[in-house]
Amino acid sequence: MTLGEEVVDEPVMEMYGSDTKPEGFSKILLGTSLDLLMKFNASRIMLSVPNRVYVEQKLTSLRWREAWRELDRALEAFEDGRMPDCCNNLRMGLITAWIKVCEKLEGNPMPVQVGKTVDIGPLNKCLKEHGLPDDSIGMIGRTWSYVSDRSHIEKKGGQAPSELEVRYGIQLSFATIEHLLRLVT
Repeated sequence: MTLGEEVVDEPVMEMYGSDTKPEGFSKILLGTSLDLLMKFNASRIMLSVPNRVYVEQKLTSLRWREAWRELDRALEAFEDGRMPDCCNNLRMGLITAWIKVCEKLEGNPMPVQVGKTVDIGPLNKCLKEHGLPDDSIGMIGRTWSYVSDRSHIEKKGGQAPSELEVRYGIQLSFATIEHLLRLVT
């Protein structure tokens, strides 16, 4: 069977049927168009995180899987349209990685109480003692505050953060974690 000048494979004909008349009407073309339309309508929100692979590999090689697990959950929540959950997972992944970096730099556990909001003062002090400039330390803290703020929608009258805000939070968080990881590798 041919479609114009192109030869159509038998499996394609079996799936979509053969061409029929009137001239110019093709079951194959109609079928593939409908398939593409259905795939387009069912597509998930995609996000490109340039340093994702680096962050995943480093966290995994350091055996800091709980930090990666939170970041992976954040990306899944984003794709599912759960923006507050995404931000919550980002803040947990960021703070977990930050604590682990400081513990590795210090050689001692950081004073963190399970179930309590982390006091970032000791984390900032650790980074300062290891030569990180004040403006970099400030950016790390502001990134954590940014995603934390967007995860608490009750403070915003129940208003979830926009996709644009969350995309920004993802990019900031991954860049911040990459920066922290480069301190220990």
